[in-house]
Amino acid sequence: MVAEAVTTDVVSESVIKYTEDLEAKSAVLSESFQRRQNPRMPTIYAKSKEILQARGIRASSLSAHSRKKLWQRRSS
Repeated sequence: MVAEAVTTDVVSESVIKYTEDLEAKSAVLSESFQRRQNPRMPTIYAKSKEILQARGIRASSLSAHSRKKLWQRRSS
């Protein structure tokens, strides 16, 4: 990490904290980008629909909002 490479006697603590926060935010953005680059495949949708039907839930009866929440839980 960049913050670890810098000694505290050279740079103030606030700059180190800022750098660590920036690295953390960058990692989150990078992970989000990677997920968006690999969209879900139709087979995953079909499997999810099959699981819902096995639970007695008709996927076509779910609202778009409910389906989105189910996908979000599944991908977490």
